[in-house]
Amino acid sequence: MTKHVYVILLSTFVFGFVTGAILFLFNNTGNNGNGGDGEEVVLEETSALSVTAYRYGGCARGDGCASYRISDDGTYEYIVRSREDGETRFADTLSTGEKTALFKTLKSTNLESLLETTFTGACPVEYDGTGYRYNITYYAKQYAFDTCVQDLENEPLFITFSDYFEMFNNAYTTPE
Repeated sequence: MTKHVYVILLSTFVFGFVTGAILFLFNNTGNNGNGGDGEEVVLEETSALSVTAYRYGGCARGDGCASYRISDDGTYEYIVRSREDGETRFADTLSTGEKTALFKTLKSTNLESLLETTFTGACPVEYDGTGYRYNITYYAKQYAFDTCVQDLENEPLFITFSDYFEMFNNAYTTPE
């Protein structure tokens, strides 16, 4: 009789582990659409540019996953969500040079063709790394990108977007 109890306990553990792994991977590898935090972003159609970027994955277990939104006038809001501190916001404006460089890079990027690319590597989120989602509205046309879905690694626009996380975080954590 005790062998049966051990077999039942072991099979319950294995079933629970497999189910948990499947749920974790499905919810953290770019399979859901809006940024992973459940909030929809409503954008005005008159805006020439709006970029909303999200970090997701392993960052949730560390200092927290950040996000930001850049408007066409160069203003941005950087948001860090963590379990300990909740949600912290920081707002500022891109310099004229940064804004000009962003629009120049954006104009030289074919967003339509990037939507058709496919990421073929192992998504960093699968091994507790960080993934990125970008929702871009450019002259009333909306685009949704994910580093675990499209191949964005060597695209200058998305390198810039990724660098903004570092830049905004440094501005946020540096005392004035």
